[in-house]
Amino acid sequence: MLPLSKRGIDADKLCPLCRDDLEDTSHAFWYCVDAQEFWRNSALWPVLKKFPGGPFYVLCLFVSAHWDDRGLGWKILGDFLVCNGLDKPPEKKTLAPKVLWHAPSHDQIKINVDATVDSSLEYIDIGVVARDKDGVVMSFLTRRIFGKFSPHIGECLAVREGVCLAKFLGLDNWVVESDALNTVSAIQNSVAEAPKANIVEDIRDSLLTTRSGMVCYISRDGNKVAHLLAKYDISRSVYCFGVDYVPRWLGPIVKADLVI
Repeated sequence: MLPLSKRGIDADKLCPLCRDDLEDTSHAFWYCVDAQEFWRNSALWPVLKKFPGGPFYVLCLFVSAHWDDRGLGWKILGDFLVCNGLDKPPEKKTLAPKVLWHAPSHDQIKINVDATVDSSLEYIDIGVVARDKDGVVMSFLTRRIFGKFSPHIGECLAVREGVCLAKFLGLDNWVVESDALNTVSAIQNSVAEAPKANIVEDIRDSLLTTRSGMVCYISRDGNKVAHLLAKYDISRSVYCFGVDYVPRWLGPIVKADLVI
């Protein structure tokens, strides 16, 4: 904020009230202890203290709106913003790029899995999709499992369905991807907490038996097809399975999801 002396006003540089600081406009309007006492006792204080720009910002707007010389209020505000480094526009935050589905290596099949768990319902829905290096759907399934399950258990069951699908198709080289990081960590680590320990051990045993598969983490953005399959309305049937074709409604999503 520019001191009064730099505005061409011949005056004592110290505040005549508090004598503790230079009397620039920001000090005179707000930072002076006498000015602060005035505003705290005014009817405007409940409004002034709520604004993130500070009471002085609101004061400048008030001055600009009510003084005949409206430019003076904006001049005071401009000086205040420059003085406090607030005149520059905020830096734009760079958003992390979305991680979409990526095709596996030429001889690998990627199986994405997901589960939808609603604590108010007596069942969970699971979606599984297997795709090759070209993003072509080799197989998919949706399954409803009745019972009360936690989200962690539901995601474990989804991974197990993906592993079972790999074994059913007789795949030699495959990877199951889940967007549940806790579930993937539990499978990859040597210790699993009850009550999901039995399910995790079943998955590990299957991985050891096949010796050709693995379980990895993928973000939700890269697991879109499986997520939509898990949310698919299968009220007419508790199980839906297909090989070498994809439901018509899912086709455009599969194509848009592909990043080779």
